[in-house]
Amino acid sequence: MLGNRKHYPLPGRLFRHGTNFDFMISFKDYELSEYEKTAFVELIEKEITYSKKIEEMIYESHSKDRKKYFILQKELRLEELKN
Repeated sequence: MLGNRKHYPLPGRLFRHGTNFDFMISFKDYELSEYEKTAFVELIEKEITYSKKIEEMIYESHSKDRKKYFILQKELRLEELKN
């Protein structure tokens, strides 16, 4: 999380070096706008859901009654800066 970034987007180096981050987010100021708050809460809720599913997969991987998935993909979400 980066705060007080004014109008600057996420730095390009994060895309190159941050591939293992669960998420990246940049806020315009130290105080979040309503739009930023909503987007951030949605992001955190999705991350919690993803973590719970991954935890279930890990801890039940040897159970014969486990869910048997054939696809795993984390969502890619990109949102452009609004002026």
